[in-house]
Amino acid sequence: IDAYTYAVLNATNVLNGSATAQTDSVTVNAGQFISNQDINAATFVSLDAVLDVVGSSILAGGMVTVGDDALVRSLHTTQIVAGGPIDINLSEEMDGSTANSLSTVNVDANNVTNSSVDADGLIEVNARTNITNSVFKGDLAGATAVDLFAGDSIRNSDVVTAFGAALLVAETGEIDATDVQALLDIDATAGDAISASSFTTESGNLIIEATTGDIVGSVFYAKGQGTDVGSAEITAGDEFDHNVVETYLSMDVAASWINGSTFVSETGYVDLEATVGDIVAGSATAKQSYVDVLAAGNIDALSIDAYTYAVLNATNVLNGS
Repeated sequence: IDAYTYAVLNATNVLNGSATAQTDSVTVNAGQFISNQDINAATFVSLDAVLDVVGSSILAGGMVTVGDDALVRSLHTTQIVAGGPIDINLSEEMDGSTANSLSTVNVDANNVTNSSVDADGLIEVNARTNITNSVFKGDLAGATAVDLFAGDSIRNSDVVTAFGAALLVAETGEIDATDVQALLDIDATAGDAISASSFTTESGNLIIEATTGDIVGSVFYAKGQGTDVGSAEITAGDEFDHNVVETYLSMDVAASWINGSTFVSETGYVDLEATVGDIVAGSATAKQSYVDVLAAGNIDALSIDAYTYAVLNATNVLNGS
């Protein structure tokens, strides 16, 4: 189909074809599937299918909607490029798909997996269960550029915000094997644990929480390329094990136990608290300020280097701490 103005396709299935609207829009409504379509529109594209949108390519000068009138079940192996906003509303999953926008991208689905989202405006993803094996690159400046919410977990994903901040919430599960890079603040919360992940802000602060679980094998880096930024506030409901925290300003780290971790502040203080048990091994360095360590149990073999002073409070201070 090649139309000078607009094109509208209504069928049980729309399969193996193409539609072009040279000056206006393309609208596709399917009672079951939209599959293997090549769609180009000068303005907007609207896709509605009771079941799935599969294996298609969408190019629009303006807005693209998937599931505008009612939820589409799933979006599979489909590429969307839009000059305007992209709005994707699914009852099940976005899988193996890409969404690239010069404006904003909004995704509402049960799961987002093996997908990529790139936007000049805000990227906002609401996954009722999981976000997995996906990449999110947001270029919005001076504000939150990527906002991810998963009802369960965020796993094996990358977040890059070259000009803004990042917000991640894994409501009841984990943030696992996920790398986050932001110019501004990073705020990440997992209802359970955080593991094998990294969080790096160039000119912002870190606010990190694993509400009930551990933080294990992760890196937290607040570079502090600014006069009043570069701090970290990190809380684990259970253990903080074998992590690295480096800040420009101060850091506050609290967990039930703290084991084998490295803490370095360039200009601020280092404040560590083990609320239930011991702080064991590792090191705490404040290059221009103090170190304050509090343990409900023992402080054992913790190396401390403080420019001004160090305060250690524990049941026992052991092995050269």
